[in-house]
Amino acid sequence: METEPLKLFSSAWKQMVSDLPGTNIAEGNGIISCFCDVPNLFFNIWMHDAPVTDEAHLRSLLKEGKARSASWHQTSGGILREDWLPEGWEDILADEGMAILMPMLGMEADAITPPARALAEIDVRQITDDEMAL
Repeated sequence: METEPLKLFSSAWKQMVSDLPGTNIAEGNGIISCFCDVPNLFFNIWMHDAPVTDEAHLRSLLKEGKARSASWHQTSGGILREDWLPEGWEDILADEGMAILMPMLGMEADAITPPARALAEIDVRQITDDEMAL
């Protein structure tokens, strides 16, 4: 199983969270956690960093994720990559007192097709005063 897409995803998430107040990023025990002092689940997540080998491995990752969430003062949650999980993972999740909040589709591809039409020409500028913002 390819781990590069998750490495890119976690790197992007760490970068995004690092610009927010109270950043707490940790890696270890198979989990990457990206927490910050923003009261929004979107900004406070943990994810596993490699395919899960079996039920015992999944349970250990869930316990680590729950421990990190419990140690943080903002609402937080985890992201699990379904194709990296063992058979019956939904029952294991329920047994560990967790539930699926939002199922998502994978967003990776071997190749990206070119746009259907030419990209629009835009002028990207940093807004530095009120006049520019209008």
